[in-house]
Amino acid sequence: MGLQALSRRLTITVPSLSLGGAEGVAAMMANHWAKQGHTVTLITLDSKETDSFSLDAVVQRIALNLMQDSGNLFQAVSNNRLRINYLQSAIADSQPDAVISLTDRMNVLTLLATGKLRCPVIISERSDPRHHPIGRLWSFLRKRTYPRAYALVVQTQGVADFCRHWLKSTQIEVIPNAVPLPRSPEVPAVSRETLEVRTRVKIVLGMGRLSHEKGFDLLIEAFSRVASEFPDWKLQISGEGPLRESLQQQINHLGLQEQIDLPGWTSQPELQLDQGDFFVLPSRYEGFPNAL
Repeated sequence: MGLQALSRRLTITVPSLSLGGAEGVAAMMANHWAKQGHTVTLITLDSKETDSFSLDAVVQRIALNLMQDSGNLFQAVSNNRLRINYLQSAIADSQPDAVISLTDRMNVLTLLATGKLRCPVIISERSDPRHHPIGRLWSFLRKRTYPRAYALVVQTQGVADFCRHWLKSTQIEVIPNAVPLPRSPEVPAVSRETLEVRTRVKIVLGMGRLSHEKGFDLLIEAFSRVASEFPDWKLQISGEGPLRESLQQQINHLGLQEQIDLPGWTSQPELQLDQGDFFVLPSRYEGFPNAL
């Protein structure tokens, strides 16, 4: 079932290349396979303007620019029909020997768009569907479309066991997230000033998308209970996402602006991890977190 059994024209579909674990994995796979000599096409529903991950020049990048919000059910149906049609055309034009899709809703759209293509479609669940709601309609469509997939890739055995009510066991593969090493060619030397600061300040590090499932609000609340006892400790939460404003308001309300920092997304997380004293994973649920 591995990619070594498939031929050299690979098409990857993902909602966007904006900040996120699935997006980073899509870019990493595209670049890796391109370097191996495969012909790789990467298709996103979003525009290139939202990209946070770079692709090798030989990877063909197709941005459909179809991520507009839907105001009601009728508009949602219309928008998704349009996405399926454009996706079908873009995938067909890439003449793939295999299609690889990432994330739940994108899997559904890709399977609907490739119904007439005679090539294997490999889909991937990047979160834990036992805890990650996608809505009744999308759940119904997932149940109906997933059996069409050549394979479903999940990140843990627990998720694989749960997914057996959608597909046969022989269609499910467990593949944890990859970590390319070395991530940085060289780590900058630590200055004397930095070393002096680190002897005075200890850093608790959280990292990931600023969204509900990551549980950073819980981490902030927990840190607030001990912050006054440990004034030489700071909490740094690296990442971006829809809850940035809410988390900052929580920090302000607790009066911890001097001890809790939201520095944003970084393209070199290993450097921040190297500077932290310990790492905290406060997630409510996960697939298999890239930060870990």
